[in-house]
Amino acid sequence: MAPSPLFAARIPADLNDRVGAHIEQTGASKAELLIEALEVYLNRLEGGAEVAALRQQVIELEARFTALEEAVIGDVGQPLAVVEMPRVRKVGALQYGQS
Repeated sequence: MAPSPLFAARIPADLNDRVGAHIEQTGASKAELLIEALEVYLNRLEGGAEVAALRQQVIELEARFTALEEAVIGDVGQPLAVVEMPRVRKVGALQYGQS
């Protein structure tokens, strides 16, 4: 099996103190802490990109919905009328409307 790549960096003294306290308290190694911290950080970043993409989709869908409302009912500033939908009963694979 090939050896794992080495990852090293200088960190501020206060962060090093916090790392030391954490590994004393938990018994984890510096390597374990670094791997977990990087995984959490990168997953959060990647998730943030997904959230940003979803927010953009919501904005686009809201714009499309508003345009559709305007095309169907005109002035969007007016509240939509409540429309009662017919009740549906299912018999076998067929559905029949009820009044």
